[in-house]
Amino acid sequence: MRSRSSHTRFDVVFAAGALHHIAALERLLVAVRDSLASGGLLIANEYVGPNQLQWTDKQVRVINEVMGLLPDRYRRRISNPLEYKRDFPGPSPLEEMNRLDPTEAVHAEEIVPLVRKVFHLLEFKPFGGRSSKCCFRILSETHSGGRCR
Repeated sequence: MRSRSSHTRFDVVFAAGALHHIAALERLLVAVRDSLASGGLLIANEYVGPNQLQWTDKQVRVINEVMGLLPDRYRRRISNPLEYKRDFPGPSPLEEMNRLDPTEAVHAEEIVPLVRKVFHLLEFKPFGGRSSKCCFRILSETHSGGRCR
C-alpha cells in the first residue's frame, strides 16, 4: 500500500462491501484517515458479522426460524423454479472458506472497533447483520428482470 502525497486530500471516501476483505485493515483505515481533508468523511456500508461467516448455532437457528416464516413464493430459486430453499445449513468449514475465498470476512468482527479507534464515529446504522442478509438473498433469488416471480 503506497502512501499518497501530503497534498492529496479527499472530502469523502466510500467503502461499499470491501473492508471485510482487507487483511491489513487497521493499516488501511489509518491510510484512509490520513488521506482525508479536514472534516473529511469515511462512509462505509459493510458486513460486520462473524469472521469468515462462522455463525453460531443460535444464529443459524434464528435464520432458519425467519426463513420458516416466508411463503414458498419467496423461497423459489431462479436457477430452478421447481426448487425451494427450505433451510440454511450454517457456516462452511474454515478449510473450505480458506480454499474458496481466504479474504471473505477475514476481519469483519474488527471493522467497527477499528473504525472507532481510528476515526471519530459520527453515525452507526446496523442493518441486521448476516441473518437479514441471508433472508434478503433468499428474497432476491425470487426476482428476475426486476420483477418478482
